[in-house]
Amino acid sequence: MKMSDAAVAALMRSNGIDATDIARRKQFLSFSDTDVSLPTELRVYWTDVSRFVDDFYAHIIGTDELRGFIPDAATLARLKQAQAAYFDRLTGGDYGIEYVLERLRVAVMHRHVGLDPKWYLGPYSQYLVRLLPELWCVLGHDPKRFLATYAALEKIVFLDLGLALDACAYADRSAIQCLRHYAEDIVASLPHGLAVLSRTLHVQSSTDALHRLLGVANSEPLVGKNIEKCLPVAGLRQHAYAVLAGAAPSRSVIAELAQKWLRITIAGIRPAEEQAGQEKRLVVLVEDITEQQAYAARIEHLAFHDSLTGLPNRAMFTDRLKQTLVHAELHHERFAVIYMDLDRFKEINDTEGHTVGNRVLTEVARRFRATVSNGKVLARMGGN
Repeated sequence: MKMSDAAVAALMRSNGIDATDIARRKQFLSFSDTDVSLPTELRVYWTDVSRFVDDFYAHIIGTDELRGFIPDAATLARLKQAQAAYFDRLTGGDYGIEYVLERLRVAVMHRHVGLDPKWYLGPYSQYLVRLLPELWCVLGHDPKRFLATYAALEKIVFLDLGLALDACAYADRSAIQCLRHYAEDIVASLPHGLAVLSRTLHVQSSTDALHRLLGVANSEPLVGKNIEKCLPVAGLRQHAYAVLAGAAPSRSVIAELAQKWLRITIAGIRPAEEQAGQEKRLVVLVEDITEQQAYAARIEHLAFHDSLTGLPNRAMFTDRLKQTLVHAELHHERFAVIYMDLDRFKEINDTEGHTVGNRVLTEVARRFRATVSNGKVLARMGGN
């Protein structure tokens, strides 16, 4: 099945277009058996369709927005041939399901190449306007039949226009649906949890990732719950209301929850809802930053501790010493600094190797740590 045929089949299913629907459309247009037979008489009198088609495409090419759809002479010749074939069907007297399928197929292809619906009205108008003098040349001697034939052609054209608009609406709905699925797939693939909140901070939608981060089973719905019940984090409500009140577009808080460190970012949803009078909503993004926090803590520990013994290093000792000096001066207190060195430690490294020397330092640090009481600072001044 061709792409256009598949699209036409889907369009018909979506819009409920079948023989019954077409019959109802014709009935609404007052499309009678007489309207079917009258246009066929034109096939007898009007044999030179090419001039009509040439004039029609001269108008199309003269329109800037449409000229780009006809890039070369070969395309123009193909379109003119298709237009002549369409006029042949327009006056063929057979406006059943096969005629409808062909019209839908053409409309779907127009949307596929990007032809905007607003440019459909012009060509259909050109049909009717340019048909008037042609019909008058053929049927001007019989005004009554002229009017009846023109009315029949007008009904056919409007039947076609209705089908074209159906195709446009279906194409737009399909595009929106594809974008929606695309967005949902992207959101679902994110490792971060996401929830959409109402102004009252109740969850309107949530992702599976959020359930996993909170340790909640997917079968347990979060929708309808207040976000504070799901994320009992201090300051969350204040941040949310600040965003609703027009503060910074997003605000974050970091909290420890369910044995994880989480960064919770709150942002407001702007893509035209407020302009439509709809309630403003919030998006909550929840990220697991446990590894980041552990890494940051590890970096901080390494910056102020000896990597071998785990004792505070010279930088931390100096900082603590400055704090102690200030405190002692303010409170007129005394304190002591004891500096100890290991005699003959170089001999251990030289004779036994650095591995044994490191074990000695580690054991010395362990013994001092067990001896020093709380509130005292034990540091290794060298080795870093």
